Amino acid sequence: DYRILFANEQIKNLPGFDMVESGGSMSLIRNSSVLSLIETTMSNKNTIQKEINSSDLILSCFSSYFELEDGNGVIVSLQNITRMKNLERVRYEFVSNVTHDLNTPLKSIKVFIETLKEGAIRDTVTAMKFLNIIEIESERLGNLINDILTLSSIENDTDFYPRESVNVRSIANDALILLSHSISEKDITVANNLDSSVMISADSDRLKQLFINLVDNSIKYNVNGGSVELFTVTNENFVEIHVKDSGIGIDENHLNRLFERFYRVDKGRSREMGGTGLGLSIVKHIAMLYDGSVSVISTPGEGSDFCITFPIVLA
Repeated sequence: DYRILFANEQIKNLPGFDMVESGGSMSLIRNSSVLSLIETTMSNKNTIQKEINSSDLILSCFSSYFELEDGNGVIVSLQNITRMKNLERVRYEFVSNVTHDLNTPLKSIKVFIETLKEGAIRDTVTAMKFLNIIEIESERLGNLINDILTLSSIENDTDFYPRESVNVRSIANDALILLSHSISEKDITVANNLDSSVMISADSDRLKQLFINLVDNSIKYNVNGGSVELFTVTNENFVEIHVKDSGIGIDENHLNRLFERFYRVDKGRSREMGGTGLGLSIVKHIAMLYDGSVSVISTPGEGSDFCITFPIVLA
């Protein structure tokens, strides 16, 4: 038996580190990887540092051999670094996605500029075609950079956004006016049935941004002549804001990841429509900024219902 003293109470509650009474002494570790580390340190009489993956946990382990007059032992330092490693993974994926999404339009712009310089500029029709493509790709770059800055701003400057009592119906109307061109282009019927009496505590510009992203998403992935309805469901001190469309819908296996940064159900189609893959992530973070939450119900071929839940400002 090994007698172990845990300096961090949290370690005791992790899987494989249950306290078990054993013959008057404490046998606290059932984790085979940690036990193996202790045994290796004891037999080699040295110091070992390593990471151990166990039961969805990542532990940073540092074990050191020592000698005493009445016997030898091993002291083990364990730190739960699961959250830190997950954050590192998310950061790596974010940088990787940003690099890819910036590089794709940049390569396209470079190719068309080189083609124009090689003589295509003398062909007016071809030149205009290439310049139009360069303009589209430049807009895509601008949209992506703006969304990245927006997301970073929401995540890092939460204390700097003032709150005020905001009328959700009025803010939604402002967003719909800004999207009127996209709405008419696809002949979408939009009904703003949000309760005009509902007020929430938020920044009006941020809330408008939330509606723009949600409604724009419902337009892009809708059918020509389709519909979008905005409505509220009030429940005690909370209000559900729904944006429901008659669009193409989303398969169930995509729903859990839909609000992740750069997650796209159909990458090719999303890029064709000018999507950055950050719109729904921005929606989620704006909701969280004002103590809200997001969810979605969707059926392929029948449409999607995005729901944002906020605390109500009581009169």
